[in-house]
Amino acid sequence: LQVAQNGTQATNVIEATIPIKIRIEIGETVNTGGIWQTSTSAAQTSSSQSASAPSLRISPKVVAIDADDDFIETTEAKVSDYVDRKGYQPGFMGEEFGVPLPVLVENEDDAFEFSGSPELKYKNFSVVMSKSRRMCRFSACNIDGSRYKRTRRPGWQYDPRIPKEFQIMKECYGNPPKFSRGHMTRREDPAWGSQAEAQLGNADSMHVTNAVPQMQPFNSGVWLHLEEYALQNTKKDKMRICVFT
Repeated sequence: LQVAQNGTQATNVIEATIPIKIRIEIGETVNTGGIWQTSTSAAQTSSSQSASAPSLRISPKVVAIDADDDFIETTEAKVSDYVDRKGYQPGFMGEEFGVPLPVLVENEDDAFEFSGSPELKYKNFSVVMSKSRRMCRFSACNIDGSRYKRTRRPGWQYDPRIPKEFQIMKECYGNPPKFSRGHMTRREDPAWGSQAEAQLGNADSMHVTNAVPQMQPFNSGVWLHLEEYALQNTKKDKMRICVFT
């Protein structure tokens, strides 16, 4: 929040990173000897002073559980868009140290299959979906800390390889008592490679096939700290790691 004086005019500028939901309260701005100050109460304004311009007081309390919960992509992908996805790579750590994709040993018939395989492949990660739960059983991601790139967050989207009735976009997600969309593979984890490859991994993580219901205090608390620990150390040491969720 900036309150700047230009001659006798005051300009209010709000800068925010969207999507974010905040509560904004209208207060007062007073001129005290040429210095603009914000006031939280009219009683704080001296009778000899006049409120020359409005101000905005931003409460630090966040009133939404998840800033991007309602951000959904309007352009739907096509099955052909995914033909180049190689998914999780078991040999990512080196030929002498293969880390295979987990295999369901019970309820294996509950895994949703696409083209004869239960593995849904994305850029740098894979998921296995449950038909009965309509959500991810587990995810597996390769992370190359030496090639990490910063990316912009897109909106949530359906995976066209699975019928929409087997995916959950909105039913259980929203403000309490509903849940936050919790990433299984964290959005930043597959964001590595060239800038285009990193952006693709980032966008792929925003499929609802990669989300499960989480309580927001857990999602943005201990879960986030665990994800941060893994990714930050991978970047710091320029390591390659595999993460299963």
